[in-house]
Amino acid sequence: MARVSVNINGLSYEIACEEGQQDSVLALGQAVDDRVKELINAVGQAGEARLLAMASLLFADEVQELKAELASLRETSDKAIATALATGAETAQISEANRLKNLETTALRVESIAQRLEAS
Repeated sequence: MARVSVNINGLSYEIACEEGQQDSVLALGQAVDDRVKELINAVGQAGEARLLAMASLLFADEVQELKAELASLRETSDKAIATALATGAETAQISEANRLKNLETTALRVESIAQRLEAS
């Protein structure tokens, strides 16, 4: 287990993480620190626990919005796939009907040629 030191609002926090995840944890810590700084600029120094709670709520709100957007995109994508599959099936049926019609026409022409050859 690896450990990294994350700085948020001037305080250092030792965080344990999986080996190889150190850079990711540091980047996440920087994102939290940036959000806390935004809050300090907006509401002033409101105490460490309150600032972290407010930053957490803002991140949770973003996650909730992203989940809703992802669900909407998945629904739209599923509908588009269903439409494409239905359209593809219709196109395949039309193509199959055209092939059968062409085959029938060719068979009639072959029969006509065969009858003419027999008559000669």
